[in-house]
Amino acid sequence: MGFKDAKSRVIKALENGDYSHEVRLNIDEKNKLQTGEVSADFVINIIRTYANYKLIDKYNEI
Repeated sequence: MGFKDAKSRVIKALENGDYSHEVRLNIDEKNKLQTGEVSADFVINIIRTYANYKLIDKYNEI
C-alpha cells in the first residue's frame, strides 16, 4: 500500500468515525484525538497538509 492509498483510507476512517484507540498507560499524554484535545477534522487537515508539502517538495526537486 502506497502513501496515497493509506492517506485516503485514514481520512475516510476519520470522516466516518470508523477508528478505535489502543488502551495505553498515560493515554492523556499520548493520544490527543482520544482525549478530545484535537478533533478528527484537525487530524485530517494535518494529513492533507503534510501530503501537500511532500508534493511541493517533490515538485521543487525537479
